[in-house]
Amino acid sequence: MGAVDNLGRMANFSSWGPMDDGRLLPTVCAKGEAVFSTMPNGSYGNMDGTSMATPGASGLMALLVERYRQLNGGEEPLSALLRAVAANTADDRGEPGPDYQYGYGILNGGRAAETLENGWFSVGSLAQGDADAEYSINVPAGTKRLRVMLAWTDTISAHDHYYGEPALVNDLDLTVNGLQPWILDKDCPECPAVQGRDTLNNIEQVTIDNPSAGDYTVKVSAARVVSSSQQYAMAYYIEREAPLALISPQGGELLAPGDELVLRYDNANAPVTVEISYDGGRHYVVLARATTSSRRWPLLFLPMRLQRPMPCCVCPMAAPTASARRRSLSWAYHGSRLALRAQAAAHRGIP
Repeated sequence: MGAVDNLGRMANFSSWGPMDDGRLLPTVCAKGEAVFSTMPNGSYGNMDGTSMATPGASGLMALLVERYRQLNGGEEPLSALLRAVAANTADDRGEPGPDYQYGYGILNGGRAAETLENGWFSVGSLAQGDADAEYSINVPAGTKRLRVMLAWTDTISAHDHYYGEPALVNDLDLTVNGLQPWILDKDCPECPAVQGRDTLNNIEQVTIDNPSAGDYTVKVSAARVVSSSQQYAMAYYIEREAPLALISPQGGELLAPGDELVLRYDNANAPVTVEISYDGGRHYVVLARATTSSRRWPLLFLPMRLQRPMPCCVCPMAAPTASARRRSLSWAYHGSRLALRAQAAAHRGIP
């Protein structure tokens, strides 16, 4: 697990890969810098660490387990399925594709849950000598990106490994229409990923940008299985054009004068102007204008106080310091205009 800050930037304390044999680590990242947490003596404060990123990631995985149970009559999901779904839907950061700094990117719980809800996954098992398992994925027109991931929980090794010796025991292979997964070079850890056969990791991903509409064939093969069989999970995600979606705030948040709020939205397919009103929508003030996000930066962090285009930042938003009352936040879309409305809170007992 890697750690990032509120901007999605790599934390300076987060460890990078590769493992001694070239395996990919970290797998994914989550916010681990300035995480508001419990402290000794019943107090609260901000803490840093990959150990602060892990609880958030664990909470997300618990929610995915709950959603899977709801959708599948109380059945428990495979741990390999959870890994495949979470890593495959992460927001790419760093170099395109996996890298030794961010892994597959920053966790995106919404897209992971969407994968489960759409049934975009399969589980299976292969033994040595079995025919390839094949799956068909129908990709609709207008798809921006197809992501396919294979993951499995490897069997226990029978011996201790010397430094640099590959640790993988059972080796499965993934292809999509003949395309191989992304692999990295441990001797050039800063180099971008290339496509090739992965013989090191028990998690593999194939991605196709702007795929043509039609059926795509996913193959899972048993390159080496020394145990009686190897169970696996295959998950995919169809990334399509979608309308602007505000992720945070959700609406109804209470802000005191001087409070900061991070604005996050997804699917920015055109320049976006963010405005706020403090008088019930009669007048709006422009907080910021943002350029579109790229494929690799689908989640936009907008700086509300800046009056110039910024592709990716955090946005501190404060209620007017002249106001002595808390404000309740609401929002609406108007084309490429994102309108926020701060209203005096009507909640009883709130000053």
